[in-house]
Amino acid sequence: MPCLYKPGHIPAPPVPKPQERDWSAYIGLEVAPCREIGFGKPRQSEVCLPCEAEFFTIYGREASGMAVALEDEKAADDIAAMLSGCIEASGLKVCYFDGRDFAPSQRYGTISDMCDRMAERIAEDMPDTDDLEVFAAAMEAHPLDPYREAFADACHHNGRDELRGRADMALQNDLFEIDKGQHGAEWVTGNWQCRNFNGWFQQREGGEGPWQFVVYAFGVTDCTIYRLNKAGGMYQERVPIDEQDRITVGRRKYGREHWTH
Repeated sequence: MPCLYKPGHIPAPPVPKPQERDWSAYIGLEVAPCREIGFGKPRQSEVCLPCEAEFFTIYGREASGMAVALEDEKAADDIAAMLSGCIEASGLKVCYFDGRDFAPSQRYGTISDMCDRMAERIAEDMPDTDDLEVFAAAMEAHPLDPYREAFADACHHNGRDELRGRADMALQNDLFEIDKGQHGAEWVTGNWQCRNFNGWFQQREGGEGPWQFVVYAFGVTDCTIYRLNKAGGMYQERVPIDEQDRITVGRRKYGREHWTH
């Protein structure tokens, strides 16, 4: 258990709504997998590893260094929605934290930054194998992955993103049956225009800007990006990444503006 995360009482209902809280005491928010400890009442909790988690907790970090448990939820979508509301009400930055850390990382940023940190944690636990099916299955089975996806979804659909060109692209989807397994196929998912680029998945927001490969997780000298099979289904494949953050796809290197994470 982290040294600055003393076992604390889980807030008992009714819990103040995010907009009703006094956020002035906090310098940041932290999200962590937690489990109950002890058998007394009221319940107590501690930060743990994702594989040991019974629920996730949102902590408020005070200037004194103490972390105070604010909210806890079991379902990924519920904790993601709660975090989005807390950030909206407080304007605070957020970071991810779990039981393998000895002290808070203090890497406060956006929800997207937190998802990057969670993806790093998932990558650390991946098996050392060249079997892509085994690697992809291990990623999907990781206990942290559904939470990472829920937080990423909250980041992209919290009402602050502009929906440029969304209606026109959605109409194209309705009018035409798209074979996503074919090179050059384009379609829209939410606010993202997507395409099949020689069997590699690419996207761009609102139909504007450069097309980007989507990085799922990073290794030391490689990373995992999404591909499309002949049926249009998505899977992951490892590709090299150099010290200049350029990924190699096929025989070509792509700089930072051509991939996203």
